[in-house]
Amino acid sequence: MPVFREYGTPGLQAKLFTNIIRFLKIYKEAQSTEYQSMIIRLDTILDLFVNTITREIGLQIDKKEYGSSRSLISALSDLRIDNAEIAVDPLNSLLEFFISRYSEGFTSATDDKAVDVIFVEAGKSGRKGAVNGYQFRFDRVDKLFDEKIKAVLDDDLAEIANIFNTKSADDTIINEVPIILKVVETFLSSYLIGGLVDKIIDRAKEIDQTEGRVSFEKKQVEQVIMDEQTIENVPSADQVWQRDDNDISSKLEQVDLDSNQDTEEEEGEGHINIMNANSLFFQCVPYIHYKLISVLHDVQYPKTVVNAGTKQRTEMDYVKVACEFVNFYYEPYLLEFSEQLPRQCHESLVYVVDLWESNKIGDQKKMEDDIMKMVDDREERKKNAPFDILSTFTNIFKFRSNNKSREGETKAENENERRISKMAANLQILKSNVEGIKSLMSVDLTVLVLQHVKNSYDLLLGLTKYSTTDELNRQLYQTCSDIFIDMLTVLVRRHIQAGFSEALTTLRNYKPTDFEDSLKATSVAVAPLNSFIELVNVGDLILQMVEVFYQRELVSNGIVKSKSGKYKDFLSMSQCEKVISKFESILDTYVADGLDISIGVIMNEVNYTIVQSGIDESTYNMTSMEQIAKNQDKASEWVQKSVEILGTHFQLLEKSIAKEILDVFKQEIGERMVAIFIKLLTKRFVISVLGAIQFITDVNFFYDFFQKYRIKPAVQYFVSFKQISQLYLIDCLEDKKERKELGRLVVEIGRDNGIFSPEEVYQFVTRRSDWGKIKKSVDKIMYGFSPDDCTIM
Repeated sequence: MPVFREYGTPGLQAKLFTNIIRFLKIYKEAQSTEYQSMIIRLDTILDLFVNTITREIGLQIDKKEYGSSRSLISALSDLRIDNAEIAVDPLNSLLEFFISRYSEGFTSATDDKAVDVIFVEAGKSGRKGAVNGYQFRFDRVDKLFDEKIKAVLDDDLAEIANIFNTKSADDTIINEVPIILKVVETFLSSYLIGGLVDKIIDRAKEIDQTEGRVSFEKKQVEQVIMDEQTIENVPSADQVWQRDDNDISSKLEQVDLDSNQDTEEEEGEGHINIMNANSLFFQCVPYIHYKLISVLHDVQYPKTVVNAGTKQRTEMDYVKVACEFVNFYYEPYLLEFSEQLPRQCHESLVYVVDLWESNKIGDQKKMEDDIMKMVDDREERKKNAPFDILSTFTNIFKFRSNNKSREGETKAENENERRISKMAANLQILKSNVEGIKSLMSVDLTVLVLQHVKNSYDLLLGLTKYSTTDELNRQLYQTCSDIFIDMLTVLVRRHIQAGFSEALTTLRNYKPTDFEDSLKATSVAVAPLNSFIELVNVGDLILQMVEVFYQRELVSNGIVKSKSGKYKDFLSMSQCEKVISKFESILDTYVADGLDISIGVIMNEVNYTIVQSGIDESTYNMTSMEQIAKNQDKASEWVQKSVEILGTHFQLLEKSIAKEILDVFKQEIGERMVAIFIKLLTKRFVISVLGAIQFITDVNFFYDFFQKYRIKPAVQYFVSFKQISQLYLIDCLEDKKERKELGRLVVEIGRDNGIFSPEEVYQFVTRRSDWGKIKKSVDKIMYGFSPDDCTIM
């Protein structure tokens, strides 16, 4: 056509077609019958024109004539088609051209054969991270992404950059942004994520489901529990959240595998923890997400300046948009991962706790079996065997003959010395159980459980590093909260409650007579109570560890929003804080129950000590000064030992429980000690005038003790006992005036002491050693007559 000879360049021709399209609107408005045929013919010409231009662009790029290519792209940009009835889209055709141009490289980089290269048969039995005989090769994934995929993107984007960095005479405002974004999006959606990655993850699921998937690597958990440290070596609560390995994202950035090696390297094990050790799905989903993000972050993008607003220009952030593409197309796998991880974590936690409990039971059974092996049952057989006089004489003769070869049987004797009776064995088992109370809960197990949760967070939070989807972030954060809540629930129900229940049972069944040897030792602490207090300290440490972990891992990372300071308002608490508060309440409940049982245990211990001290009616029924001098102005032995037992346990508890609970505990102990003292005074003691001196010393000793620990009810009782002790000091056996004085003093103390009734005071005074001789005189003073003055009518 002559007109095309006049408009000989693609740019002029594009402008010509643009004007023709505008001109055809006249025919449309005039409702011309030729309009539709004109549109059809023009659409065909434009399609031919665009295809010719794009084909020529490809030829010029192959010749590296980037200026000419830029001119042709500008021509397409000048072709403005604002008529919806024309199907040709120049810009879309341009984009499709670049996609078609790079499709061969995309296909090569994402070849399906890579799946068989990434999943290989495990070369060593029991290899860490191997699942059903296969392992996920992290190093080969690195090679695939860092060498092939990155190289393809770098080459393609570099070619686009060369086109648009070359100036041309026909330059227009068109830039490379839509082309680059379309190329990247298409590669991700149709070739990488929508192609190779889909096949990799499908293969991982297929392997996981082969022959039934176990929840995690049993041997690894067992090894961790076997290697757990003693309580003395446990890190402080402020160090609990720290790990030997860094955050997963940091670890992945440090991966630097030798691309020339193709052997089974151990470096991939750095990305495996107990949460993903037995699931290839859990291994590959977060790692592939990381590699997608990291590769797109490292790709060499053109430096394109775009408008950022009114009279503002800034450099295009390709990385951000590319990461948005990844999160959009990869999001189904991330959501599936976040939904399955809590279930995996729960199974793992339950297994770890149950394994620890079963190991504990196994160790207990082994200890009991070892002790019972030492039992000498010959005595039992002798008791049950019939008496045989001939055997007796035979044994006597054997004994005499064996004396000659005594030296040759030293080894056998040593073996016999190690053997114990069945009763002694049972006692040894009982003592071991009591001493084992403090190990019923494990700080090491708590560290391992928190490590599980931390590993889960590493897998989850690594996904949010480049995530720009608020919904995905909320989903992952909620999953983190759910895992924490589930962890604490499992820990409390399967470990804390079980440990405290067993400890309370042992404490409840404690009998002082079973630990007679312990009572003779320097320590007077009740064995099971002492261990229970240590167990309470372990529980408090576990609570502190959980609180520190919550603050450092959830609050500080923005997973959970929490008010500063100690949370008190239940309505404003997060679900995690409510679970922590419930845990704290459970601990307080067990402490209260333990203290309630401990009160009875301690008082049983005091009663047992009093009985062992040999007190009787003669304890205060002294007849000479020599008896008083033996104590050297000190409290009686039974008083000192009783006070020592109470004081020891008060000191043990001061650093372990809240002051409010301790005050109630002390008050109850004080009341029971007073009850014991009253019972001894009214049922056992007989007090002479000389013995009253020792009695007063003992009363003052009790008074000072309860005053020291500020147990007011008990102090008030012993203030009254100080007054009552005066009733025993008056020597009225020979002097009737003193009897009258005693009677008046009984009335006065009964009226004014404020604690005991007159009848109770009268009962106390009857414990005088001379009461049978002075009773009539005292009764006459108190009541105005004695019982002998009464006559039965």
